[in-house]
Amino acid sequence: MIAEDFFEMEKKYKLFDLRTADNIPIWDIVRMYVYLKYYFPKTEQNLTVQKTSFKEYVNFVFGLFRSFFYFIFKNGENFFLPVSRNVDKSGRYFDKAAISAIEAAGSRAFIFEMQSVNRRYKYNAANNYIEYFKKFSSDKEIVSFSIFSEIELALISVFKDCKVAPQDLNQIYKDFKLDELYYGKIFRIKKVKKVFITNNGFKKGLFQAAKNLDIPIYEFQHGSFEMDHLAYSYPSFVKQDVNVLLPDYLLTIGDYWGNNFNVPIKCKVSVGNDSFFLKHSSSSEETILFISSKIHGRELYIVAIKLAIQFPGMDINFKLHSNEFADQMFYANEFKDFRNIHLIKPEIHIHELIRRAAIVILISSTVFYEALNQNKKVAIYKRANYDGLRNLFNLPNVYLFDSGDEIASIMKNETINNNVNFFKPFDKKLFFEIANFN
Repeated sequence: MIAEDFFEMEKKYKLFDLRTADNIPIWDIVRMYVYLKYYFPKTEQNLTVQKTSFKEYVNFVFGLFRSFFYFIFKNGENFFLPVSRNVDKSGRYFDKAAISAIEAAGSRAFIFEMQSVNRRYKYNAANNYIEYFKKFSSDKEIVSFSIFSEIELALISVFKDCKVAPQDLNQIYKDFKLDELYYGKIFRIKKVKKVFITNNGFKKGLFQAAKNLDIPIYEFQHGSFEMDHLAYSYPSFVKQDVNVLLPDYLLTIGDYWGNNFNVPIKCKVSVGNDSFFLKHSSSSEETILFISSKIHGRELYIVAIKLAIQFPGMDINFKLHSNEFADQMFYANEFKDFRNIHLIKPEIHIHELIRRAAIVILISSTVFYEALNQNKKVAIYKRANYDGLRNLFNLPNVYLFDSGDEIASIMKNETINNNVNFFKPFDKKLFFEIANFN
């Protein structure tokens, strides 16, 4: 497993000891980006630019005013930074990872939303303009060539090549410093005392800004993570110390998460999440469900086409991840000759899609756990980062396959009732206790 090789490299070459001129632990900032270069396949970028309509311009202007007044007059003590990629039945966006806590916090929450002002949100929010701040910044941060050389030596020794260049490290470090500067200013302006964030390992600059001001950070688990997810997974010798930048609290969606490998966060608390928790269900409408993503879609759609030909009378739902919506036309074109393949965005809730499925096909996704919770058969396509789930390969109803030809026989297998549960209901009392809400 590449994660284990990566950890051995980090230990042997003492990469966590590397420091920039301003004493920042540079390896902890760049390690996940470097890891992704080796672990995940390249993804094609969709360069289609859609014209902005007059209605969108109007919504943008009104959104700016709403955001401005919310930012100025809303108490900022409890700072929430969600990532709203989910959509409810009314077409309003929300963050599945943070919504339970946001609703529990109510008027206590100051919400600094990452997404566009053109979107309708489930909650009032100020909009985050960090990307505009970065675009107009001319600051240059340089990682010394000696640091790059040490990283290059380690990578070549273990992986036989170096897939990062000095300019890659410089760009990552520049983003880190701009995040630190931007969020530091916001925290001071709003007199923030606690930060609640939905993160995926790329907000180290925010962590540093909060650390500078002695502000505790609470991170909501945004989705599944195993040993191969380097936002949380570290070599066993790494502790929560001066060599890593991590949140103070990791609020997980169930008791399972982070117990099988080293997650060096001071306090890991299972508070649950109502959006993920669902009791077992055996109902089925005999569809086939594919769970796609930016890094998996180009592998999975070929299997979907093969099954559409093999099962012409069976509906196949191909669920796009929110990071693939820009690629919708690509998939629509590939599927145009197959009426039984249906592209799904957010219009049908994932729990409902799972309920309808006779089998769920994926490479790696939080849906893997949600499907097992509903007693569904899950077929894991052995591509990309599939082996990140290897600790769970022996669970009931879990199958691995190399070719779409194997799916027919997998579907014939009897579904086994199981007692697995990766999620639990949101514990409001525990959350208030941990967050020190009165």
